[in-house]
Amino acid sequence: MVISDIVEASGKTRAGQLTMDNVEMYHVGQKQTFKAGLRWSGAFTKDQLVTNSVIHEGLGWGMSVTTSAKVTVKDTQVIGFKAIGISIHAS
Repeated sequence: MVISDIVEASGKTRAGQLTMDNVEMYHVGQKQTFKAGLRWSGAFTKDQLVTNSVIHEGLGWGMSVTTSAKVTVKDTQVIGFKAIGISIHAS
């Protein structure tokens, strides 16, 4: 799942937003890539919230936050990933 903001050719901004509570994500993320099961990339505009959830048992990355803001992860487990569980970069 990817959450991001984009600016269309017309100049209109589209803002991605995620509010996730009590969700299980199993066997997510792509092997040998930077594509995490749950990924924020360039999401600045809206508040992002993940609570009371579990992301587990993937062959790639579990969660990635890159060049994003207003991301809150609370009472959530990211476990059992072969590559990286959580990556936060320039956020």
